[in-house]
Amino acid sequence: MVSDPLGLKAVDDSDFPNVLTWVVPSGREGEEYVGLDSKDAATLSAAGDFRKWPEFGERVRLVPGDQPSTGNLVVSVNPIDRFTWAAVALSSSGRCYATLVRDDPANPSNGSTFFARFPPGTLCKGSMATVETVRLPDIPE
Repeated sequence: MVSDPLGLKAVDDSDFPNVLTWVVPSGREGEEYVGLDSKDAATLSAAGDFRKWPEFGERVRLVPGDQPSTGNLVVSVNPIDRFTWAAVALSSSGRCYATLVRDDPANPSNGSTFFARFPPGTLCKGSMATVETVRLPDIPE
């Protein structure tokens, strides 16, 4: 398969770490939109909403975006700005996957989620997940 210029969609393994969909935070608290910029690893760990996944929830560990994911249950979190949040996790195949959420500034109830798979050997840090690098509309296969 031909890969895209950044190597985000190249290949044939499909072991996207589901934990990346479990830890995506909401920018809302009740009816109020508070934004995504405060949804860092420490805040999300304290809230523990992702722990509702009984088979894995207690084993999930969130780390700041400058620390790498070291496995598929270790998520490196990157709150980019008020309306944008991203995270990465290292899959069991050793590839780094990312998810990015962008809420619509005009209507934060609407938004989009994007995905990426980085080239093998990439140091899997949340800080590398940006609007420029995480842009696939579907989970990579």
